[in-house]
Amino acid sequence: MEKEISIELQKKINNYSYNAFYLCLLLNHKGYYPWFYERYIQLCLNPSKKIKFYNKSELLLDFYNGMAEPRSMLILEELDMDHCQNLEIISYLENMIKKGFIVFTYMDEYYINKNFQDSNEHFTHDILVYGFDNYKKIFKVMGFDEQLIFHKYELDYDLFQKAFDDGLKYSLENNLKDFYLIRMKLKYGNKYNYIFNLSFFLEQLNQYIFSINNSKLKPSYYKIYNDENNIYGYEIYKYIISHLNSNSDGNTLDYRLFHTLYEQKSGLLERFNYIMNNYEFSKKENYIKKMDEYTRIVKLFENIRLLVIKYNITKNRNIVGSIKKKLKDNYNKESGLLIDIYNLLNIVSINRIYNNDLKLKNKKFYFFKNLIAENFFILNDWADQDKGSSVLKFNDKLIINHRQHGKNELKLIFKNFCIDFYKDEIYKLSFNFKDDPDNKTKLINFILLSGWDEDKINLLQSIKIEEINNTIHMKFQTAFSGSAFIGLEFFWNYRSKKNCFYELSDFFMKGKFCLNKLKNSITYKNKSLNIKEKYKLKLNKNEWFITNDWQDQNKGSRIEFSDNNLILDHRIYGKNELWLVYDKNLIQIIKNNKYELLFNIEYFSDELKAVEIYFSTYFNEIKPLPVYSVSIKPKLKNKILFSSKFSCKVYLAFKFIWKNQVEENEKIIIGNLYIDNTT
Repeated sequence: MEKEISIELQKKINNYSYNAFYLCLLLNHKGYYPWFYERYIQLCLNPSKKIKFYNKSELLLDFYNGMAEPRSMLILEELDMDHCQNLEIISYLENMIKKGFIVFTYMDEYYINKNFQDSNEHFTHDILVYGFDNYKKIFKVMGFDEQLIFHKYELDYDLFQKAFDDGLKYSLENNLKDFYLIRMKLKYGNKYNYIFNLSFFLEQLNQYIFSINNSKLKPSYYKIYNDENNIYGYEIYKYIISHLNSNSDGNTLDYRLFHTLYEQKSGLLERFNYIMNNYEFSKKENYIKKMDEYTRIVKLFENIRLLVIKYNITKNRNIVGSIKKKLKDNYNKESGLLIDIYNLLNIVSINRIYNNDLKLKNKKFYFFKNLIAENFFILNDWADQDKGSSVLKFNDKLIINHRQHGKNELKLIFKNFCIDFYKDEIYKLSFNFKDDPDNKTKLINFILLSGWDEDKINLLQSIKIEEINNTIHMKFQTAFSGSAFIGLEFFWNYRSKKNCFYELSDFFMKGKFCLNKLKNSITYKNKSLNIKEKYKLKLNKNEWFITNDWQDQNKGSRIEFSDNNLILDHRIYGKNELWLVYDKNLIQIIKNNKYELLFNIEYFSDELKAVEIYFSTYFNEIKPLPVYSVSIKPKLKNKILFSSKFSCKVYLAFKFIWKNQVEENEKIIIGNLYIDNTT
């Protein structure tokens, strides 16, 4: 009798056979590809994985949860080593394959790999059995050959029996394996069609870009992914570069490390193309351009892995220097590009929810469907956020865990998005809320803020939620136009004697607004300047306005333009303060980045006392809310250095202050205005 389970010799992810074997079964059927495309994005580096057989450690770079992800799609059973000692392995494998299972097990490579025979070395390694022919007495198997090529081949029964028995013997003697055999088959059959979830994909991409520790979000079935020393996401590059720096003795480089990097890059490109072919884009040409740029990054990592092979043959130290340089050059390039792609895809995701899921048309809104704990933080002036209170994620709910004896007030702030609101516009807010019966909430305010600093917030507006129910609906009207973060402020009657838990879910808003993703340099609003290098601001009078509370702008004070300079002409008997505000674009500034503002000022009387410069998230009449401000005694050439404690969009404004009320026309000439990101 001959029996074979249909599997695909896939080479998308086969650096480690334990990942490859699962995917060879799943990817044999097109209906499972959307599931695959949602995953295998985040990377996890374990700097000291133990190799029990050799009593040493190695660097392990793998897709986070690579061994565990497929478990949800498979029917599988694991057998430990004790159980396997009692198996008639030949008949067991035949019976399992007859029932539609493939079998993942281990064997002593000495019997099937000439390299181990030449070195007289025994080593247990994994193998996949997917078929048999009991007339020829052979198993059909999959694994790596002497040249480390992933392929299908055949093993006769006697050789298989010997390799299996000796591998089991060595594993038992050295306590190498928690299990020794897994049988598996598709849980949903070969006609299953998985539906791709773009929001879930973006959540995985976000976790990679921002190096989020996935094990704290959802611990893995396998301990190796939860190790406290693990490094996640984009931070792995720093460790790899440091690892290369320490390789001063000419040691062989672990090729697998760099092959996994290549698999991830080529896999991301394949996923981006899949999305492009299955979703509608408003600016598809921008996305195609980003795909072209990312294709070059894939080729770069293909080149890097080939350089590793070359180095291992020649031991030429210059090659290691070239590898390090390529990794360093790519570090910022890929990060910025992925953020741009994330930006474009997030708009697609929002539009898809908007058009399909909620069936709402001609309204702008954002639906916080997948609440991620890392996107939020809690805050109060007792620093309860550092003393046990926390934000957690459970299923689709966000859980506020407020500590025992914590303050009877706590703020929850959504930190990753800043929203552009419009004055006097009416907005709707809705979310589900579950109170803790042991300490019921007295009051909830919906808050709009420009930022925060340690235990304080810069509050723009606070709106009381009138009724606290399981489902909260409210309308509110903004008193300003400008960018704001959003949050909730909770109040209780007393301090709780125990930890209390409050659940939020299905949070969404409707109204006219624009979303701005603030981590690194994502921005959605076209009329905003993302300062990445020196940028000259235009001094066109149509892009600036002047104002003060004496309405001098309507009584003779004006701005003019001449010879690429802006001329401020303040009227006779005008107030001794006048604002000049850049109104063309908001300026995107990024947390902890360093900026430089350069400008020339000429003035013609001794009455000008000072000039104050503001970078402000909010400017309503003459009331700015600055993230940074400074006062200077102006000179011909001026340079201001500053940084921000949070990311946001800001207005640039100058406030001119005279010693007294102006008794004759005052002229001020402003020229050569530049802003530069010097980070």
